[in-house]
Amino acid sequence: MRDKRAQSSVGISFGMIFSILIIIFLVAVAIYAIKTFLSVNKCAQTGLLYDRLQSEVDDAWRSGLVREEVGLDLPASGIRSTSLTHLCFGKVDPNNVPAGLVDDERERYEKIAEVFGVEAAESNVFVYPPTAACGRSLAHYQIKHLAVPAGFFCKQIVDGKVVVNLEKETSSPVVLLKP
Repeated sequence: MRDKRAQSSVGISFGMIFSILIIIFLVAVAIYAIKTFLSVNKCAQTGLLYDRLQSEVDDAWRSGLVREEVGLDLPASGIRSTSLTHLCFGKVDPNNVPAGLVDDERERYEKIAEVFGVEAAESNVFVYPPTAACGRSLAHYQIKHLAVPAGFFCKQIVDGKVVVNLEKETSSPVVLLKP
């Protein structure tokens, strides 16, 4: 007769059960690692968007006369897609909502002001919704040499792309970002 001390009632040995549990654990760890890696990629894409915009503004700032449209990219679809819907520009003061904002822009302004308060006072670029950004540090950014004469406005991210208009006159010390 066979020795059945190490087997359960269905005939699977303890070693086999342990091996299956190890495999399940390793698959779960691999899925978690891939998900974390893709999340880091989304964060890097947001940081690269700021770097690209700063580079374009710096190029315009060093130039004489500039009037150009600049396309900025974020992942638009698939597993690496972003949940950001708008890229907003201007100064945010939680104590002073600018007059003249339409309903949607007023809502975005108030949400950004609520989430960041005075922390974002020096920033002039914001992602919306701010909670979809990778932490507070990537939800807003200060682009140097950039002025937003319209006060505050947002551009919709469509298929992972947003287009901004940069203008600079020969004698101007800053680059203007127009809606």
